[in-house]
Amino acid sequence: MKKYSFDKKFYKHLEGGDLDGGGIVIFKLIAPKQKNLYLHIYNSHNGYYSHGFEFKDDKEIIKKDYI
Repeated sequence: MKKYSFDKKFYKHLEGGDLDGGGIVIFKLIAPKQKNLYLHIYNSHNGYYSHGFEFKDDKEIIKKDYI
């Protein structure tokens, strides 16, 4: 099994478009001598409520945002 970890410096936030008022965030996972993997989290909604999240490790919050 390959040991991937999150690239704490990579973060991309894209606004809704065709996601009915939601958005998408993208995180990159890295491992030595392996292709990068990308985790996409999206939210499709009517815009009435946003959905917050925190990306954190054992020590700190790395990114806090809403989609």
